Formats: sequence, C-alpha cells, structure tokens
Amino acid sequence: MGLWHSLFPPKAPAFPPENRDTLALWNEAKRLASTTRLNLYPGAWAKNTVEDLCLNDNIDPEGSLAIALTDLAGSLLLASGLYDVPSEADYDFALADMGEGVRFRETLRHKILLLRQSEHYERLVQDLILDMLLGLLSDIDAPPVERHGVSHFRVPLLSCVPDMGKTLESLVGRMYSEDIRRSPLFLSLRDHFTDMLEAVLPAQGTLGDYIRKKGLTASDAVDIFLCGTPFAAVFLASLPFASNTCTSSPVPATAKRRPCSTSSWPTWNGQRGSLSASP
Repeated sequence: MGLWHSLFPPKAPAFPPENRDTLALWNEAKRLASTTRLNLYPGAWAKNTVEDLCLNDNIDPEGSLAIALTDLAGSLLLASGLYDVPSEADYDFALADMGEGVRFRETLRHKILLLRQSEHYERLVQDLILDMLLGLLSDIDAPPVERHGVSHFRVPLLSCVPDMGKTLESLVGRMYSEDIRRSPLFLSLRDHFTDMLEAVLPAQGTLGDYIRKKGLTASDAVDIFLCGTPFAAVFLASLPFASNTCTSSPVPATAKRRPCSTSSWPTWNGQRGSLSASP
C-alpha cells in the first residue's frame, strides 16, 4: 500500500467539493438576481424621495444639500447588500483561494436569503434610509441660501450641524435597530461601525458622550467615526453659506483638512442614476 501510494500519490480533485458548493451558490444568486423584481434600485427612488423631503422642508430640491442627501441615499442602497451582485472576478478568486472561498460562500448565502425575501428586506431598507434622511434634515441647520438665493462662499455641511455627537449617535444607532440587526442587511457597514466603536468607546459609553467628553470638533468626529463609510461624503459636502447660520464654527470648504476616504464603498452617481465604485 505504501509503495503504491508513493508511486501513484492521490491527487486532489480537479474541482473539489467546496468549489462545487461555490458554483451552486453562485448560479442560484445570479438566477435570483436576474429574476427578482426590486423597486428602489435601479431607479429614481433616492432622487424622488429627497426631492419630496426637501420640498416639504422648504429647501431647494436641486441645491447642494439635496444632491448630498441623494448621493447618501443611493450609496446606502448599494451598501445594504440587496442590490449589488458579486462579480465574475470575485467568483474566480474564491475558487483559487480557500479563505476567500469561505467568505464568498457566506456572502452568496446572505445574497440568496435577501433575494428570496426581497419584498420584506427592501421595505426594511426603504424605512431605514428614509428615517436617516429625516433625522439628518432635522439636525442640519440648512443655510437660508439653500432655501432662497445664491451664495459665493461655501462651507462643509458638517459646519451646519449644531450637535455632531447627537447626530452621529442617532445616525449610527439606526444601523442597530432590532429589524436590521436580525437581518443580513448592511453587514459590512455594521461590522465597520462595530469594530470602530469597540476600539474607541468604553463599555458603558455612548458615541455622543465620547465626542463631547473628548471635545472633538465636528470635523474630527467625521474623520474618526465616518471615514471609509458612505456617511463621510454627506458631511463633507459643500454648502452655500450665510453668516447667521451654521452654528458650529463654520470652516470654509476650501480649508485644508486631513483626507477622509470614502473609497471603501461604492458611490452613487445621481446625475446618471447609477452606482459606481470609487477609483
């Protein structure tokens, strides 16, 4: 027996069982993606929703604030995990690397679950994003020039948030509502926030308390807690400025600041109505 195996050593199967599982999951995910009817993306839901919210709040529906909120809504749609489909390159990499194969199969299982109950999960996504948009609009002191007229001086939106600790705590907290926590939605985004919060916050602390205790500026809070997420871009968006608003020490949009990357997440191109990966 030993001699036989030394002369003719056993070979791994050309297509091992785990790769067959990967292929089966991949084909099912692609089938569901091609046959499942989804209503929020692709489409104009993000733009139309923000336009309605702005009109109700007497804000220019085509102004800088509306554009920033539309971009956020679109990016969150893709970050939900419901609308994107892994690429052929992801599949090929999963076949070639054992660890990546494990992660890829888990991703496909979540995708299949989301698409098989797409109506339920799409309703959760819609409610969450709408809730976030309403919360942001209530927390932002929109400059009057966003409502009436034009200004040649601009500031980042974060300058128009009176209490960044309260705003971020509310924003991040919405990602952990019971319905979302019990679902496979926004998994990567929630993992990001979980890792970040566990590394920074004490066991009994809150995000708002930490920001206030450390005396963080709005800019520092965005850099620390939101970099690498779809939320960073909305707070860095440039708004026209009026001197009697933007109560949190406005900083001109042209001022130098530490780079805050959002490249970890696909971004929404509102003008073309599509989602694209940041370079």
